[in-house]
Amino acid sequence: MKTGIKATLFRTLVLTALWACAASYAQETESKQPFAPKPTELGVRYSNLTGYGISYQRNFLTNYYIRTTAWFKYYEYIYGKETMPTYRTNNDITYNFGLDLQRNIIREDRYRVAGFIGGGYAVREKTNKSNINGIIVTDANGREQTLMTAGLGGEIEYFFAPSVSADLGVSYKFDYDYKANIMETTKETGLGIAVGLNLGF
Repeated sequence: MKTGIKATLFRTLVLTALWACAASYAQETESKQPFAPKPTELGVRYSNLTGYGISYQRNFLTNYYIRTTAWFKYYEYIYGKETMPTYRTNNDITYNFGLDLQRNIIREDRYRVAGFIGGGYAVREKTNKSNINGIIVTDANGREQTLMTAGLGGEIEYFFAPSVSADLGVSYKFDYDYKANIMETTKETGLGIAVGLNLGF
């Protein structure tokens, strides 16, 4: 009788130990599974290389990403009555669009480091109007600027919920002013920086 009880207790202890080891191994294996970031990200981004606004990013071919960034704004200021303004500043259109292609250099569970190449295009139209003796006069110094940028650099992205990204690169900028009394062209090479906040799905 005592031998049977001892055998039962022994089998119970052995089974409990095996179950504990199996559960521990399963938990360890699950915790070591790589974090899989979402292939598509939608976020908000600011960059002096590829523009600012709403960004859309898509992963393809495992290590490649393509991202677009765009924003549109209309602004109007009126001093006095709208039908007969004393002074009026009308910023007709401001919009920008950016595109960049990224390639992973380092890819870990919770972050990635990538190189990228990209650029942006932006237009800003600004018209100044004033009321002189009942006649609306348009300022001849109104500006219509077109800004184009191109560059390359590196990006690091941390996968949280949401993920956070930061860029650093070298940019080449063309700034054209079409409506000035004398056409102006500015060319500038400088440092491009960006920050972004993204939600994956």
